[in-house]
Amino acid sequence: MGPVCSILLQQPLNDDQITELDEYLRHIGKNVTNLEKKDSWDFCPMAEILIPGSAPGNLCTFSLSTWAGLIDDWGAEEQPEEAILHQLEQAIGFRPHGHIMFYSGCNGQQFHLLLGYLAIALLEKFGGYIDFCGDVMKRTTNLNYEGQLFDIWYETTQGNQHFYQIADLQFLKAFIKQDNFRMIK
Repeated sequence: MGPVCSILLQQPLNDDQITELDEYLRHIGKNVTNLEKKDSWDFCPMAEILIPGSAPGNLCTFSLSTWAGLIDDWGAEEQPEEAILHQLEQAIGFRPHGHIMFYSGCNGQQFHLLLGYLAIALLEKFGGYIDFCGDVMKRTTNLNYEGQLFDIWYETTQGNQHFYQIADLQFLKAFIKQDNFRMIK
């Protein structure tokens, strides 16, 4: 599996937005399949549409799902801890009730870029914040960035603290231009 991220939304996508998302995926992708539910897709994004100045590249299957609720991790049976929700609310001004999660089935620089540009397009369409699903800065040194980047801390076992990072659209637009741009795998 390749890189992964999600978009945190204040509210879940409504039916019109789901239709808009479906139409967008059919515009930028090949082999678009709407899975069993209306809120999950598999598709092969076309680099020449998503990445400015890019030539057609190798196709790879990406998966995308939307869902509603305060669930921090798609499919989790537990609700996120109150401390995490409080941090999110303090950082971005809301508790996310809507989510768009997507990932690439392939690894490699082009697929990291495709995922990043897809995230930019979805943030521009629907708003929200990107959840990098990990520490996006750990492979980056001397990054001069714009926008907002937040660390969201959580405890995995008693005394073991870890964090993942979320950011706004402005940060992602600046970050994707870095030579060493990589999403989290």
